[in-house]
Order: sequence, then structure tokens, then C-alpha cells
Amino acid sequence: MIRQSLITAAVLAGGILLSHSAIAQQKTQPGVKAAAMTPPNGKYQCYSGAGGNMKLNFAAGNSYSNEQGKAGKYTVSKDGLMTFTNGPWAGFYAKVIGPTKVGLTSNPAANFYQMTCDLKK
Repeated sequence: MIRQSLITAAVLAGGILLSHSAIAQQKTQPGVKAAAMTPPNGKYQCYSGAGGNMKLNFAAGNSYSNEQGKAGKYTVSKDGLMTFTNGPWAGFYAKVIGPTKVGLTSNPAANFYQMTCDLKK
């Protein structure tokens, strides 16, 4: 099933303003196993179309930091929703959407991600 949503978002995090307007498609595939609840540790490159990009680092103990080194923590719910509880992304949400991919959003009930982050190899 393909869902289309109009994304119009401006995100201010770590001193970087990111904005994006586009149509997002999310495929729901029956029988596909859910991804891990927390992302693998490492540095991630995050993209939001023409609106910009940034870097996030996920580390042990449900902690993260941005490119400027400002750190914070996140919690993970039973359904895998990550809630950034403090630090530069406090008040935002994420979910592991692939083995090495994380989706970021400002709305915990959204069916789209305003930004996606890939583990750098």
C-alpha cells in the first residue's frame, strides 16, 4: 500500500534550519519483519531533499550527538518510537526504518519522516 503525504516542515536543530516540501511515499509491505528498536551505533548522514542535511551520531546507552558535539538522550517505546528527551533534538521523534536507516519527525503519529538518516560506511 502506498500512502502519499504532503510534507511541509521546518526543523531547527543544532543551529541548522532545514525546510522541505515534497510528496512522500511510504510502502507498507505485509510480512516484512520490523527493524531493530535502536539504530546501530555510528555516524549518520541525514537528508531532507533540497532543504538541507546534517549529521547525527548514535551511541551506546540510548545517547546521541549532533555535528557540533551537543549530546542528548532518547527513549524507545514498545513499538519502536524513539523520543528525544533532551539535547538538541529534544521534543522530536525517530524510528529505525531499515537496517542502517533512521527516520526523523516532529509528529509522533506521522506516517512519514521529514528527514531520513543513513549510517555512514
